[in-house]
Amino acid sequence: MTYVYNAAPLFKASDAMFNTCLVKALEFRKYTVFSPQRDGFLFTDLIKALAGKVAPEEQITAARDIIYVDDMDKVLTKSDAIVANLDEELDSGVIVETCYARMAGKLVVGFRTDVRTPFGAIDDPLKGLHCFPAYQCDKFIPYGRCVNSEEFRGLAEKIDAAIKNVIFDKRSLPKYALENPAINAILKAADALFSGIQKPKESLDEIAGRYAGNRSLMAQIRPIIV
Repeated sequence: MTYVYNAAPLFKASDAMFNTCLVKALEFRKYTVFSPQRDGFLFTDLIKALAGKVAPEEQITAARDIIYVDDMDKVLTKSDAIVANLDEELDSGVIVETCYARMAGKLVVGFRTDVRTPFGAIDDPLKGLHCFPAYQCDKFIPYGRCVNSEEFRGLAEKIDAAIKNVIFDKRSLPKYALENPAINAILKAADALFSGIQKPKESLDEIAGRYAGNRSLMAQIRPIIV
């Protein structure tokens, strides 16, 4: 079984619909897909769970921390490959996820269905995508429009071809990744929050309580405000 993380923008209705269609097409091809919009935590649910466990002024930061750690833990330790939507406007979360995945030795497959070309011409191999995010990909799929079931199946087929025959090491992250302080901080935070929890979305109260007991550890994943 190959585990895939769907790195994509998810806040607009059009983005959410695109993600739903692509995830369905990938799951049809027998991939196990982690989709943050479907499988991740809702911000409002976390705020409710955190009430009474951390001070009101800490709750927003705490909810952000938990969502960040959960997503990055899926990228770093639970997924074999990251499938990244690199359409405009480039999503900041997607860029962070692809960069960390690349640092951790994960397979990164980027794709582009957007005809806008802010950083090149449409006949350029990158299809107008900025080279920096493109270069975080091990494999890049310039696909074209994707608006119906047949086109989503075609995109999933190309993603499948990019992943097929890759041998994944599910045992551990490479030593160089484990020695990276930023990655190490995320892994420690994830272990503190989620270790032994089988159904995180049904265990928000326990996760909130664990967060309250590990504030100093959680602070290590955030920037110092100056």
